[in-house]
Amino acid sequence: GNQFHATVIGATKSEDARGMPSLAYRFTSGQNIIYTENKPELNFEGAVSISCWVKCEQLDTERFIVSHGSWQQRYKLSITPEGRLRWTVKTNTGVSDLDGSAPIELNRYYHVTALYTGYSLELYVDGVLDTFKAFTGSIQPSTKPLTIGRMDNVETLYALKGSVDEVKL
Repeated sequence: GNQFHATVIGATKSEDARGMPSLAYRFTSGQNIIYTENKPELNFEGAVSISCWVKCEQLDTERFIVSHGSWQQRYKLSITPEGRLRWTVKTNTGVSDLDGSAPIELNRYYHVTALYTGYSLELYVDGVLDTFKAFTGSIQPSTKPLTIGRMDNVETLYALKGSVDEVKL
């Protein structure tokens, strides 16, 4: 919405967290991606919140859920090889990771919210604050599209194998 229309490549419609058919998107390989072209309005500096439903089907490498230039340029929400959610933000003061307190279960939907407030990183899982960390600075800009299911529009490694629904920025 709000003129940020997404392009879907390879991801297929899937059942959402409530069991409703064709309301989420499923990612099965590094060729699957949903992306919105980068625009100046997406490169705000002060704070950001991202929420979504996510279900991971396979670990073994880092799996990207949402990314805008990844840790190298701006921010990302991912799942570590050990199954922990990871929220990473790059500001003018550095890069910081915030990992979830426990591994997630495979094949189960979680509602995840990641915040950068300008003074903290926060990670909420199913509506409950899971982890928090002090961190400051202005979020750095990205030259890359905002992506769902992959690191960016070029890199096909670290792709999500699972489903995503209701991404809100």
